[in-house]
Amino acid sequence: MHDIVLVVVLLSACTAIGLPLCLLLPKERFGARFAIAPPIGFGLYAMGGTVLYLWGVRPWISMAAMATTGLVIWTVFWLRTRPRRLPPPSKPGMALGAGIAAVITICLLPGWTGGFQFRVFQANVYDHMTYLAGTVTFRNLDY
Repeated sequence: MHDIVLVVVLLSACTAIGLPLCLLLPKERFGARFAIAPPIGFGLYAMGGTVLYLWGVRPWISMAAMATTGLVIWTVFWLRTRPRRLPPPSKPGMALGAGIAAVITICLLPGWTGGFQFRVFQANVYDHMTYLAGTVTFRNLDY
């Protein structure tokens, strides 16, 4: 249960952080502006959180402050340009939501089914970077 709460909080905060920047993209050319808000928000949080951490602000406080700022900016933008009626949900939007839910479920399944020994590998986010660096090294220097 903690895994789901963590994923929902992180995705929500990153979406709130990246949403104002995604709204600057032209609506005619970028139909899925909201779909790219979480990765853009995560990048902004990585940069802003690092700077705020150097100034002595704790990471969870910087995430909350940046997400709140993003939501305030988005609310102001939405109140200025909101449509009179909300359109019905589209099939591509529902398919995108189902795909996101499926990917999150697949990523969390090893920890749920395998127990603690698989959760350790799930928590080591730098492990893939070690393997990639090793493959590049072994490709160039085979001795």
